[in-house]
Amino acid sequence: VDINFPFAAGEEGEHVAAHLQALYDATLRDTRELLDPAELDRAADLLARARHIDIYTQSHNLFPAQMLCERLISVGREVTCHERDERQIRRALASGEGDVAVMISYSGLNPHLRRLIPLLAERRVPVIFVGTPAAQRRNPGLAVYLNVSDREDLQDRITQFASHIAVQFVLDALFGCMFARTYDESLAFLETSLPYTRLPGAEG
Repeated sequence: VDINFPFAAGEEGEHVAAHLQALYDATLRDTRELLDPAELDRAADLLARARHIDIYTQSHNLFPAQMLCERLISVGREVTCHERDERQIRRALASGEGDVAVMISYSGLNPHLRRLIPLLAERRVPVIFVGTPAAQRRNPGLAVYLNVSDREDLQDRITQFASHIAVQFVLDALFGCMFARTYDESLAFLETSLPYTRLPGAEG
């Protein structure tokens, strides 16, 4: 399947769906091969011990980032995921030792995120960086790197099919590993919140 143009003009639903499934399969396989289990464990340990977690990203990556934020909140973690540049800068300035940053940039070229790195370094905040191997090379010296499939073109594409599913997979794996380390505590918080968050009629 062509990662950047997985279907052609006039194709019907059966073929579009099959091509997207092939794209997802290839992307997840690539990402699984690139994702270092030791780095994933280190990232999960950082999140499990963090006093406060801040998620930094922009553009389409805000969607999986906000989902990670919601999941972390659902197990009682102190976490923010601000959309606006000014709020992200101020949050970085207010960070300190004991906090952890999750930074998401597929290419590592985002100038705003690269402005944040020195601020976090000055405050000794470890950064978990989610991006391609090229993004890692562009932003050396961070605490942990969680690599994603890098076959998607940065511009010559229909949309971010591959990078979205790769980032989502890595963030889900990160949340799962952190939950596993804090299983009893996280499950207890989930169960405590159920009477307040359960949908009406869901009991049946």
